[in-house]
Amino acid sequence: MDFYSSLLNQQAHMRERMEILLEQVRTVMKEANEIPKILELVITIERLGLGYHYENEIAQLLDVVLNSDYDDNNLHLVSLRFHLLRKNRYDVSSDVFHKFEDKQGGFVQSDTNSLLSLYNAAHLSIKGEDVFDMAVSFTRRHLLGALENLESPFAGEVSSSLLTPPFRRVGILEARNYLPCYTNKATRNEAILELGKLNFNILQLHFCEELKDVTMWDEDAVNVLPEYMKDIYLYLLETFHSFEDHLGPENSYRVVYLKEAFKKLVQAYSDELKWRDENYVPKTLNEHLQVSSREQAGGHCASTIQSYMKEHGTTNDDACEKIKELIENSWKDMLHHYLALTDQPMVVPQMILNLSRTVDNMYKHTDAYTNSEILKDTIRMLFAEPVE
Repeated sequence: MDFYSSLLNQQAHMRERMEILLEQVRTVMKEANEIPKILELVITIERLGLGYHYENEIAQLLDVVLNSDYDDNNLHLVSLRFHLLRKNRYDVSSDVFHKFEDKQGGFVQSDTNSLLSLYNAAHLSIKGEDVFDMAVSFTRRHLLGALENLESPFAGEVSSSLLTPPFRRVGILEARNYLPCYTNKATRNEAILELGKLNFNILQLHFCEELKDVTMWDEDAVNVLPEYMKDIYLYLLETFHSFEDHLGPENSYRVVYLKEAFKKLVQAYSDELKWRDENYVPKTLNEHLQVSSREQAGGHCASTIQSYMKEHGTTNDDACEKIKELIENSWKDMLHHYLALTDQPMVVPQMILNLSRTVDNMYKHTDAYTNSEILKDTIRMLFAEPVE
């Protein structure tokens, strides 16, 4: 019997233990009554990927945070409060941060912990919040300067945030990476820690079962396609049918739009190949983005940078900076809509954000979609290495 077969046999016991832990942690949440402790508790639960178990409890605690007095002269506390409330779509203003600005364009009370909290909060900004633009520049510069003198595990926290601010991280990867950090915290809660580990391992089993279903070969596969395409094509059709069944006769028409979008995706891949074969460089950035946001690798087609340089006549460095600016503006636009769609359930804008987080993770350093071997450690961590 392999390892996962053994784990599958233990699922009933795991779920029984999980129910006990869920109640224990629920009790901990009910007993939290001080703003700093509530902030730390909710942040921990969300970072460990446990938030979906406690949506009502978290909402109640955040209402307390929103409506209670707190020390608004404490930059660390103000930043944590803002970060957590805005992340959960509460209407909070960035004006409170103006009181921490100094005449030199910096921020007072600039200990490293406060700077990190401010840096993380500033990445939940929308357009027009200039105080956060200044905060990102100031805190990043000072955190980079302090990094070599910081001790572990705080140094790791700073490095991770400089690479990817918490709000932009893929949830399941954040949970997996935060578990060992929380394990080493002197203030850890043992029930929360055990629940975090157990929750991840149960999700991992679920991922493996889904992967098994996705990769299982059908003997009736269509014969008109190349061998390597048969399974994915049939699985795609089955997925469309399942969407139609789930939506019912009155709403199944919506799947037509999905099919059209998929056709456009396939056409975009075809256009990419044509550009590559013809050594074509798009005349504008917009033309490039209509087909690809993929960067040049080897003999691939022109990159976003090249398209921008051709359109605006800029240098490579200037184009890189402009692309970074466009990315930041896109995050701000997404966050604006995320906060504005209050008439929609959280899951609607959350799905868009999660897709953006995944894309950011895949393309942060290189094209991991094309060069998939880069993802092998991530895949192993999510599918093959349970948390002990």
